[in-house]
Amino acid sequence: MTLTLENLTGKVNIRVYDMNGNEIDNFDTQNEFGHNSLTYSMKQHSAGIYYFVATAKEGTVTKKVVVAQ
Repeated sequence: MTLTLENLTGKVNIRVYDMNGNEIDNFDTQNEFGHNSLTYSMKQHSAGIYYFVATAKEGTVTKKVVVAQ
């Protein structure tokens, strides 16, 4: 899946949570102006609802993702 990081530049921390609020992944990425998306594989996760929380100096963006198998 591709996650769009609107208006977030520089170092961006990504946290992934399952629908119960458990953190299942946490990583940093470098986001340059004009390149505002990243690809994340959901293959290792079961079907369900996940939340991606991206935090940078500009603020926080939260995305809800539904994985169906």
